[in-house]
Amino acid sequence: MAVAIKGNVISHYEPLEPRAASRTGLPEYLARRGFEVKTASFDGKPQPVVVGPQGNVFSEAAVFSGALSQDRHLAEYQRKMRASATSQYRSAFWRWPRYLAKANYNRDLAFSLLHGDHPAEAKALVEGIDTSGGYLVPPDFSSTIWRGIAEQSLLQFTTQRPTSADILTMPRFLPNASAPGFATNLGPAIPSVGETPHQTTPNPLFGALQIPIRRFRSILRVSRDLLMDSDNLALQLQDAFAADLGAAITRQILSGPDFDGLLTNPNIPSLSLNPAAGHTLSATSGDGWRALKSSLPEPYRQRAMVFMAGSTQSAFEIAAPAASTRPIAVRHDDVSGVYRFDEVALTTSAAMPAYPPAAGGVVLSYGDLSQFVVGIRADVSLTVVTESDASDYDEVDIVLLARCGGAVGTAAAFVNGTL
Repeated sequence: MAVAIKGNVISHYEPLEPRAASRTGLPEYLARRGFEVKTASFDGKPQPVVVGPQGNVFSEAAVFSGALSQDRHLAEYQRKMRASATSQYRSAFWRWPRYLAKANYNRDLAFSLLHGDHPAEAKALVEGIDTSGGYLVPPDFSSTIWRGIAEQSLLQFTTQRPTSADILTMPRFLPNASAPGFATNLGPAIPSVGETPHQTTPNPLFGALQIPIRRFRSILRVSRDLLMDSDNLALQLQDAFAADLGAAITRQILSGPDFDGLLTNPNIPSLSLNPAAGHTLSATSGDGWRALKSSLPEPYRQRAMVFMAGSTQSAFEIAAPAASTRPIAVRHDDVSGVYRFDEVALTTSAAMPAYPPAAGGVVLSYGDLSQFVVGIRADVSLTVVTESDASDYDEVDIVLLARCGGAVGTAAAFVNGTL
């Protein structure tokens, strides 16, 4: 059994053997496409979750199996998600763009043609109309997109939580102000004296981390010919949307504003890289960086990464160190495939402030992204925008909506460097 304690977020994942579809009620369509039900432990409680073909946690199991919720809004969400998890819906979803193109983007005519040729599929497609417009994408496509987003963004390093709510609420330990190196208010143990170990009095303080789920939009312009080719269309869409949304989520994790990002969270401590004077790097900034590294509590250093703009990286590389200071090296680690900044995994991003910053501005952030929580909803929707000044245009926009939210779970797991 693999267990990963997520610090103040109090979340760990325990993958178990997949349950049989007959026992869990997982739709046959999902089971055939490699989805499984496994048990995860969130906030100390076991919870069945649906795991996608690529191994990523896709949704809560209750979304696709079991009795409908007594909550009216959640029950409607469950009905729509289950309706999208059928082979008829999947076929109709990928036929729909072709019929739109055939009907010269007249929606009513396109649906009439689809209904005439495939009445059962047309009926299934209606069940997947999303409240935000468009249609829910089939679960296998949604899972693939989220997997691609994680692979191309900082999302892969965060703690991800499936949710069906508009606000993900989860318990967390409040940080220990007197001993920030410890993950909770339990604090450090006092050394024992004599044969009887000293017992500290546990007094943990709990709070709630609330993460609003936002909608993120990605738009791709495609040709009429591509709309007619559903196989290539799916590949083009999943690659383009994963890259675009991956870049957007990386920006949100670092600088918000829709996420509680590393640069916007007021509880993350900061340390000047050049405390002597000025707001540019100097011969002592290398020492300032190493002091910043040492200030991060020990539990978070093993997986800590550093984030900065490319201009900041260049400024560090050309800065002349003091005679007694070891220069900062940036190298590519051929084993792990990542760049390392003074032996720390480095990510450069345009979401970080450019160098030189404003007076007292942040130039880098350092910390453990497993202490950043991202709530993900499985409902991804897609719309073909047919409005245009011309009736015989050759290109249309396809809009995809994905839903997620993020927040810093443990502010003590990060420290920002300023100048």
